[in-house]
Amino acid sequence: MVRAFFGFIGRRGFEFVDVLKIVEDSFSRINLAGIFYNKGNHDEAFRQLETAVDKNPDSAHPLSVLGEFKEREGKLAEAEQNYLKALSIDNQHAPTHYRLGRLHLKREKFAKGIEHLKQASDLEAENPAYLETLGAEYERSGDYLEAVNFYERVSVLEPDRLDIYVKLGDLYKKKTMFREALSRYWSALALKNDDPYIHRSVLEIYKILSEHEKEQLKTLGGQNSFARNP
Repeated sequence: MVRAFFGFIGRRGFEFVDVLKIVEDSFSRINLAGIFYNKGNHDEAFRQLETAVDKNPDSAHPLSVLGEFKEREGKLAEAEQNYLKALSIDNQHAPTHYRLGRLHLKREKFAKGIEHLKQASDLEAENPAYLETLGAEYERSGDYLEAVNFYERVSVLEPDRLDIYVKLGDLYKKKTMFREALSRYWSALALKNDDPYIHRSVLEIYKILSEHEKEQLKTLGGQNSFARNP
């Protein structure tokens, strides 16, 4: 497996000795570990990660990734220790806060999970994965207004996410914020106009609204002909 990997790089113009030098870099070892892990060679994957940790004792990144791999193996306590050690090296390492936050949620330590997820999103405010995870957790807990706060930020960063617009529409609808719900559904229909679920959701709202409210909604930009005349 190693020879195949080296041969692949060799065909791209590297000499064997150059590959060895590249692998000494922690990021390259981490990438190589991912290849081994995905191929089912978990022992070699962990060997590469542990070597990266040993060779970079002042870096949080290899420890954090090692923790993630431990978590994949179901070794949650070991994963947590790796994450905590990584944060003791660099408490501003956003990916570690994110991983530790998800781990706490998995272990039903919700307050700690939210705390670390928020730290991750504060450090990397434009990372949609962090924001979406926070939105999903608040949605799970029934705090829909807080959930839409994070999903709205995702929609700005990833404006082509049909699922996010639909989710926002559904959450606003649950809070009877129909104007906001329709606006998000119309954004979704702009991406996929033949989605029957979205059309039904729009129609359900129009059945609830008074004629005066319907007239007011016609001033909203972005609605399609179906929404204007359900």
